[in-house]
Amino acid sequence: MVVRFTGRVFAADVNALALQIARRSGIPDVTDIPIGYRVKIPFDVLQPEFLPEGHPKRKEYEESLRASARFSNQVKARGMAGITVILDAGHGGQDVGASVGGVWESLYVYDIVMRIRRVLEGRTASRVLVTTRDGGEFRVHESDVLPFSRGHAVLTTPPYPIADPKIGVNLRWYLANSLFRKTVQTDKDPQKVVFLSIHADSLHPSLRGVMAYIPAADMRDGSFGKDGPVYAARKEVQESPLVTFPREDRVRSEGLSRELAKQVVAAFQERGLPVHPFKPVRDKIIRNNSEWVPAVLRYNSIPAKILLEVCNLANDDDRKLIQTRAYRQQVAEAVVRGLLAYYGQDAGGTSEQVAASGK
Repeated sequence: MVVRFTGRVFAADVNALALQIARRSGIPDVTDIPIGYRVKIPFDVLQPEFLPEGHPKRKEYEESLRASARFSNQVKARGMAGITVILDAGHGGQDVGASVGGVWESLYVYDIVMRIRRVLEGRTASRVLVTTRDGGEFRVHESDVLPFSRGHAVLTTPPYPIADPKIGVNLRWYLANSLFRKTVQTDKDPQKVVFLSIHADSLHPSLRGVMAYIPAADMRDGSFGKDGPVYAARKEVQESPLVTFPREDRVRSEGLSRELAKQVVAAFQERGLPVHPFKPVRDKIIRNNSEWVPAVLRYNSIPAKILLEVCNLANDDDRKLIQTRAYRQQVAEAVVRGLLAYYGQDAGGTSEQVAASGK
């Protein structure tokens, strides 16, 4: 109930709010609630779609959905010819990300990115760029449990061996923006570029499956940039130190990103892969009573962009799955299928049909 109606997914948040609601509703034991018992959830923690009709927050939410829904991808590209896909593996280096039971997020999402890259390059005509690399070459490990590594670097000029998590994140969007600028200088069509950041979350252990985050338009106003010697030394920062997004661009990005996210999530569902049961596409993160858009999306100039949480490491079943190369390959295949669908290719086609339409 807490997850579905309040949007909380992190264990501490879910448990604390469940106890608060139980006390408010006169429930002494949350594991023994009679059917039909009236549970009182404060309006200020309800997700806007569950508020009463006419409530100001619900009206604002519905208006934002209508505004962003005016924008949809008009580019159709058979086999993704002419499309540039920028892939980002979350965390890496000294930043292992979520770590549960000895499973490092950074290792497994990087392997998934390498697999997405391989599928795209082998079966489509798209151009694939990545923001990080582990060691001196791109490599897919053909094993279930992956070897530990802290060798990831952001591929800026010069590269940044990931030591500080915040610097690593900020350099990714600087790099993505630089790659985007160079691409549209040649192609002129910004909708032919997409960005995907791959992660694995650590949520309430009852939850599992993929979730996609997109950038909420109303949380990306103002200008943003970073100072300091690490940033100043990178060519990508020197090119454009500050980013600013006019409202029309933010609304368009929310709409295109939502469309992309829905196609990717649908591809997971079609393959029978676990998907978050409540609202798998979200426009912000809610944690510790705060709401925000991840920096890699918030300051990213690419119109269509998503952050994909491929599983919940705190869930035993999800954690076992991601430690199999078969599942990681299925994730890669689903992501590529979602991308193909976003660019107008029938999502019901087989892998052989995809290959035939590509290189």
